[in-house]
Amino acid sequence: MTRQLLLLCAIASLLIAAPLIGAQQKEEPKFKIVQFHMALLKKGPKWERTAKQQRNQILQQHFANVMSMLDTGSRDCRTSG
Repeated sequence: MTRQLLLLCAIASLLIAAPLIGAQQKEEPKFKIVQFHMALLKKGPKWERTAKQQRNQILQQHFANVMSMLDTGSRDCRTSG
């Protein structure tokens, strides 16, 4: 009876310890996944009906907004090369 209990405890401890040993031996992955977003712009149906001055104003506002996000650190823009 004690021999069976000892054997049962040994098997249980091995089953518990096996995942822990495997978890400690994990290596860092070689490659890390990087997420990025890309936007493609095209002329919409109202492009010709919008005055050039208004289009430029919208573009300048958009550019100022993107630059302010980069300055505050809420967005990061990097190029490689």
